[in-house]
Amino acid sequence: CWKMLYKRVFSVFETTIRYLGGLLSAFELSDQKYPVLLEKAKEVADKLAFAWVGQNALPFGFVNFTANSPTMATSNIAEAGTLTLEWSTLSSHIGDQTYANLAVGAVRHIANLPDPLPGLPAQGIDPQDGKSVGGYVTWGGGSDSYFEYLIKYARLSNTNDPFFANTWHTAVDSSIKTLLRTSIPGN
Repeated sequence: CWKMLYKRVFSVFETTIRYLGGLLSAFELSDQKYPVLLEKAKEVADKLAFAWVGQNALPFGFVNFTANSPTMATSNIAEAGTLTLEWSTLSSHIGDQTYANLAVGAVRHIANLPDPLPGLPAQGIDPQDGKSVGGYVTWGGGSDSYFEYLIKYARLSNTNDPFFANTWHTAVDSSIKTLLRTSIPGN
């Protein structure tokens, strides 16, 4: 019962990769013998889906499970763009593309934002207006999982859509061309 949870506000990213991913992994590793795992995964995703408000393509980073409402704050590309594997897997198992569409839509939106550097979106995003916040670019925390999931989703989902692999490839090429520097000893 959600009302019994001590903590009421949950990270969409952390809950997706740990709880939703864990439930789906257990379901698959059990040869799908325990449908209750899939039922619970859907329950978690249904709560997390409140991170998307109205027609917003990007989810907010935190959801209050009791009030079924997001914490209205800016987010980052890792939080919003690292949901495709778990949400698409859930959609595949239950036959409802709603979950995959939310996660894939967020990644497509991020990848189509104006980039400070070619193929490298700004780390900060505002789910309310769907725009980048600032121009900070990094492969570090707050961005890393977004880039990681681009190639993982392309390979693990066996999608015929080249968008994800191409977006990852552009980011890698751009990083090599614009960010790679040789360090000077003592500097």
